[in-house]
Amino acid sequence: MHNRAFIVLAAAAALLAGCGGGSSGTGNDGDNSALNFEGEDRAAAQAVEDFATAIRNNDWDRLCNDVFSAKQRDLSTGLIADSCEEEVDRYDDLDNLRLTALEVQTENSARVDVTTTRGSGATFDLIQEGGAWRIDGMSGDFTTGGDATGETAPGSGHEAAVAQVVLDYDQALADRDYGRACSLLSMTERDSAFDGCEAEAREDYGGRALGLSIDEVSVKLQKRVRTRTGKGDHAGFAVVPESGRWKIDSYAGTFGD
Repeated sequence: MHNRAFIVLAAAAALLAGCGGGSSGTGNDGDNSALNFEGEDRAAAQAVEDFATAIRNNDWDRLCNDVFSAKQRDLSTGLIADSCEEEVDRYDDLDNLRLTALEVQTENSARVDVTTTRGSGATFDLIQEGGAWRIDGMSGDFTTGGDATGETAPGSGHEAAVAQVVLDYDQALADRDYGRACSLLSMTERDSAFDGCEAEAREDYGGRALGLSIDEVSVKLQKRVRTRTGKGDHAGFAVVPESGRWKIDSYAGTFGD
């Protein structure tokens, strides 16, 4: 069996860049590096270990159906192969592949599309900060138009929590509670106000709400796992929760025996 290195183009090279907070592991054993992490970080790192194990064992069924997310499984089918298993068997010469998880980062974000009482559209971007969802950016038409709708957040779980933050923001504007409105913004969004968050909110909204109705909520929960291969190269994996476990949603880097 010959050795070769190749580039996987399933994700952007940005996966390889470490940014933001995360947990770091110190082990060098590619089979057991997930044990350097705890909780959900360990489970995410284990998904990457499972990726390498499936390739070493030529277990294409496990790789496609247990390790890959549904999206990655569909992408891996490719333009030529009739199935994911047929596509990934090109890895069959990587029978010594080892991956060591170096760092696991949590990156949770959300987007809420709304309609204002004036019939205009707007979008809120949110991130998780300090254990809570916070508005991190806004775009669209923010012309005030009256009272908050009093709408109840649709959905459940993270989707409902995200929508509720947006509705609470509009209610705070209606109540002229600018301190409350600013508390629902991320630190970056608050700090971007030139004259101070509360003063800027008072000037921009003037005691009127946007009258928001929720159109759509999308939440992206994922972890990014940065790894080193047995040959000292690097690769990155985006891992998402699916069917009660973490699964690989995209990956990029140089792999070799």
